[in-house]
Amino acid sequence: MAKDPAFLFYSSDFLVGTFTMTDAQVGQYIRLMCLQHQKGHLTEAMMMGVMGGTLDQDVLCKFVKDEDGLYYNERLKEESDKRAKYAESRRQNRLKPETSESHENHMTNICDSQSEHMENENVNVNIDTNSKRRNSLTYDNPAFKRFWDAYPKKDAKAAALKAFTKLNPDDVLLSVIHKAIDAKRNTEQWTKENGKFVPMASTWLNGRRWEDEVQTTQPAERRIRVLSD
Repeated sequence: MAKDPAFLFYSSDFLVGTFTMTDAQVGQYIRLMCLQHQKGHLTEAMMMGVMGGTLDQDVLCKFVKDEDGLYYNERLKEESDKRAKYAESRRQNRLKPETSESHENHMTNICDSQSEHMENENVNVNIDTNSKRRNSLTYDNPAFKRFWDAYPKKDAKAAALKAFTKLNPDDVLLSVIHKAIDAKRNTEQWTKENGKFVPMASTWLNGRRWEDEVQTTQPAERRIRVLSD
């Protein structure tokens, strides 16, 4: 059987999973996945060859080791295996004798149904999983408690929980959110007048404010005032 030239690529999942990586790290990650798809599990030498002679931990964490000490990306392996099983089922169906027009139509319907199922399987799983997580989010949810403890403004907790539930962040996005909170905590906007200008947590989440750039330099007026003291 000829080698499958492609694998399913979920752009939304990829963007979230690589949000904190540099362009160079993203390029290495993509090249390693392509190499795994073509060659199978990767040796440490192959990993280092793509990463310029070192093992970049931010890229390396996207892979696990098998029992032989070889590296592979679990999600890529899962999607490749699913695609291979689906292709094999289509091949087997084509090998079966066609005894009648009704049989041919029946087999066509089965193939179409399998194709639709394969294309939507991951979406359905994600929807089911997300629905369960949304229904289970309460004040005691560990992810929300961690966010609420970190966020400096403690007003309108119910609205914050609603926004957090709607966002339903995974572990990667949670890490990005907490890094943004840590970066904003000591900015002039969040510290002046005892935090008066810190936005409500729900507003901050709904506005995806963790994506805002953090001003690391003091405004000119403040620098002048500090120098004159």
